[in-house]
Amino acid sequence: PTRKKGEDPDRHAAAKSTYKRIRAPLLGLFEEQGAWFERAMMLGRTWDAERWQERILAHPVLGHFARRLVWAVLEDGQRVALILPDAEGTLMDVAMDAVTLTPAQQLTLVHPSTLSDKERRAWLIQLAEFELLQPFDQIDRALYHKADMQEQIARFDGELDQQLLIDACERGWEPYFSGRKMFRLLYKAPGDAFWISLQLEGDYPRGDEDRLRPSKGACRLSSVASRESYDKARDAVLFYCYDKEVDPTHLDKVSDRAWSEATRLILLTTS
Repeated sequence: PTRKKGEDPDRHAAAKSTYKRIRAPLLGLFEEQGAWFERAMMLGRTWDAERWQERILAHPVLGHFARRLVWAVLEDGQRVALILPDAEGTLMDVAMDAVTLTPAQQLTLVHPSTLSDKERRAWLIQLAEFELLQPFDQIDRALYHKADMQEQIARFDGELDQQLLIDACERGWEPYFSGRKMFRLLYKAPGDAFWISLQLEGDYPRGDEDRLRPSKGACRLSSVASRESYDKARDAVLFYCYDKEVDPTHLDKVSDRAWSEATRLILLTTS
């Protein structure tokens, strides 16, 4: 901020210099950690309650994110509560009643597809009332349903933003390579038996898993399919983009959550 009347000019200049020096690294750190949390949600990662409180909530950086996200409390694999940590680290449910964890419980980030419309609206209201900006689209994440697939794929046109495809690899999608070309992206939602596969065509992102970069040419979606394993598997094609006719025989191999995430990524990268 601008130096106020009466403030020491040397101290203000030193503070301003320090801020400029650490701003870029901090922004990079927060972007990286936001992607890490989003990947954890996409893959359904869980933490034991004690470990989550020590390693996530009490962490000076990770705790900043944890207090802006909605978590599910699990016991014997079943959800028993939804919580949002407050600024002091107290765990609150949507009614703002305190929740106490037990050693037998686990924590996982909520995916909005697991919420009812009523639950989702209630949490959106709470986040708005506390003016909490989530580090990634969690509760207000766009959801898409298989029942509307034919209508949705009519919008799957145009070139794909290759940098956004590369960014998706940090957020739960897995790249698939031929040589040094990433020509497919795959995602497997928690509990699913099959992967959903986005086949690309044209000029692909290039590199390897450690370093990908966009190519200069146009990249487009070729088809969407399901497959039993990440590698060495034959795709069951849901539809090809040249005709956009859905094959209903393979719909049961793709969950609503996987389809929602695939549709969200396709529309995000073509918007």
